[in-house]
Amino acid sequence: MNIERGGMMMSSMRIKSRENPNLEISAFRGHFATRHSHNSHYLDITRMKHEYGMAADAAGILVQHYIYEKQIDTIVCMDGSEVIGTFLAGRLAKNDRFAVNSGTSASSHPNMTPTASSSSATI
Repeated sequence: MNIERGGMMMSSMRIKSRENPNLEISAFRGHFATRHSHNSHYLDITRMKHEYGMAADAAGILVQHYIYEKQIDTIVCMDGSEVIGTFLAGRLAKNDRFAVNSGTSASSHPNMTPTASSSSATI
């Protein structure tokens, strides 16, 4: 796929999840500079952050890493990923016989500074 930005053509490729083929991101090759870094690729996750179905699918994949092993009380949402965080909190709190977080309420917070806790985890 080619996209024109600032008068330049940029080519991209799509990367699909092995766990869920509905999840995909676009990767752009180029030179991307910020105050703190220089990168050779840009990963565009805009659709994953803002489309209802894709955000729900992303949360479904992420929850598999935590649901049966870790007590989660806070989800820190970076760079506009609150929709994914909300779905993730809902999935963690879902009544499941073996889920560690079953029946609890995890809260998602945008751009919060995580703090360590001995009794539960922040993701």
